[in-house]
Amino acid sequence: MLEINKNYLLDQNQKPIAVQIPIAEFEKIEEILGNYQTIKLMEEYENNQTLSKKEALEYLEALKNKTVIRKQFTTDKLEKYRQCIKKVLTEYHEWISGARNLDEESCLVFDEIHDQYLWMFMGWKDGNKTKNIHVHIRIVNEKIYIEEDWTEEGMATELMREGLTNHDIVLAFHPPDLRKHTEFAIG
Repeated sequence: MLEINKNYLLDQNQKPIAVQIPIAEFEKIEEILGNYQTIKLMEEYENNQTLSKKEALEYLEALKNKTVIRKQFTTDKLEKYRQCIKKVLTEYHEWISGARNLDEESCLVFDEIHDQYLWMFMGWKDGNKTKNIHVHIRIVNEKIYIEEDWTEEGMATELMREGLTNHDIVLAFHPPDLRKHTEFAIG
């Protein structure tokens, strides 16, 4: 069994919101999940499709290199999503970082491998380390999921100013059953 050394990141209410682990352990987990995904894929197609050895090896290599992308979701669209998200978050970060009375440090975290984008604040209060996520955006299922948004204008509005449409965006901070009442994608 893999032993994982975890550090929990807590919100302002001391509730766990994320886990930090050493990179070597993360890479081992990625390898295990990749192997599991390959096994599941093999089981799924076991009775449905026969591939030649060459085809199977090419497909496996494509999976390893993360080059398999859904047919309708083009690389161009994915890159546009990424660039818009990074541009908007960077503008907010630069704007707030210029404030003189800022008690916390503004931090950006861009993970293009897993398409997770965070704007957060870190600092100290009463001898305790604070970490507050101000914006959390992910790209999943060919949509932009806004998981957390504490901006006044709203990330959806900002992303639409960059040319994205309301059909590209899921307000994931709303429960799934309430999303149908918004003008945005349901997810």
